Amino acid sequence: MWPLLICSIVALTTIILRGFALREKNVMPLVIESEIERLLPGGSADRLMRIVENDQSSLARIVRVALQHLRSPRSENVEAVQTRARHEMVILEKGLIVLEVIVGIAPLLGLIGAVSGLVHVFSHLGLSSGASDTRQIALGIAEALNATVFGLSIAVPTLVAFSYFSKRSR
Repeated sequence: MWPLLICSIVALTTIILRGFALREKNVMPLVIESEIERLLPGGSADRLMRIVENDQSSLARIVRVALQHLRSPRSENVEAVQTRARHEMVILEKGLIVLEVIVGIAPLLGLIGAVSGLVHVFSHLGLSSGASDTRQIALGIAEALNATVFGLSIAVPTLVAFSYFSKRSR
């Protein structure tokens, strides 16, 4: 159960941190988005440059690269923007591997707990006899299955968060 408790704490911490990091204003601020839409082909990008100059959002960093390569040939500009966008994807997906691992191992840790609990219960079954043993067996089985329930109760919300953040970062 201790590894499951650690998994739940790590998953919850990662979910909270990713939730803050992937807020819309941190990724694609509305002011930058609207300024990009307002920009006419061949028009001046000075206002957009001033807006993105000190902004630390992912969109601002990509726009800065595009504006720096504005006078370059189109293929070079596209290449630079794509490279920066791939780098931003790595930043946005940071921590998601932790959620993916917890989704995979939490049910398995629960299953290990259940199996080891059942082994413990059945190993004591042959050592004693009597009606009170039935109660002990039932309690042991219930305790063993609790590990599986706990593992699944960690994996399911973590999977939901992982899926949500994966979609949100793309």
